[in-house]
Amino acid sequence: MTLKSQVLAKTLFTEFIQRRHCDVPEETHVADAAVPALEAKIRLYQYVTILLAILGEAEKRPEFGSVREQLRAASLSTELRF
Repeated sequence: MTLKSQVLAKTLFTEFIQRRHCDVPEETHVADAAVPALEAKIRLYQYVTILLAILGEAEKRPEFGSVREQLRAASLSTELRF
């Protein structure tokens, strides 16, 4: 099965960047004012993790370069803040 680079990038972006996959432990106190910055940092780490995986794969399979470009386009086309 072959996925188009745009579909793969959009799926990775939606599932692994826009959705938060980790929470601050309940016993950890975070001031309300700090929550937006913390959430932005979590999104940034999620984005970098996916980007590094794509870059690593692109070294072996050049067609993943287009996935990287599509992921970049997806991140620029949204109001996602890091």
